[in-house]
Amino acid sequence: MSDHFDLIIIGCGGVGSAAAYYAAARGLRVLALERFEPVHARGSSHGETRVIRQAYFEHPDYVPLLKRAYDLWHQFEGQVARKLFYRTGLLEVGPESGVLIQGVRQSAAQHQLSLDEIPRVEFTDRFPGFVLPEDSVAVHESNAGFLLVEECIRHYISEARRLGGDLRFNQQVRGWSVKKFVSGRIMKNFVRPVWLSLPVRGQTNC
Repeated sequence: MSDHFDLIIIGCGGVGSAAAYYAAARGLRVLALERFEPVHARGSSHGETRVIRQAYFEHPDYVPLLKRAYDLWHQFEGQVARKLFYRTGLLEVGPESGVLIQGVRQSAAQHQLSLDEIPRVEFTDRFPGFVLPEDSVAVHESNAGFLLVEECIRHYISEARRLGGDLRFNQQVRGWSVKKFVSGRIMKNFVRPVWLSLPVRGQTNC
């Protein structure tokens, strides 16, 4: 077993397992270390589902990442022959001047996303299980849905290993040290193929 790797990942939940898979798919020698067993309930990725959406109220800059994520989920489902992403739509309700509604509208407008503004007179007929507060408005993002998050992690782990990734569980990281500085120029050559153009500056934090 090799002790030299191009990438070492600490934590192998939703993010770590995905990183391990996509790095291994690009031919990198990957090591992922997870303190607990696979798909455990002590992190942020446990439970059956997680919402996925494109009209991010947090900031419009997230939207290109989400569009890319949708493409990658579609590709990954085809690869593992398993449905992981369910497009159900997402109802969002809040004050018209609030952060949620303003943010969703801004992201949808800036990136030409489908967003249905629901008139109050139609709300009860369309969503009979809910009551629209007097001080609120409702929007519906038809392209949103949910992921079977624990199944996603299981498939990421399996595929990463199939591609040669070394994923180790019940392995606690107790410390690390820097022995060799990797320059920003080298890192820039590495991250550029990962779809996004990222500015990288050389620095060390120990």
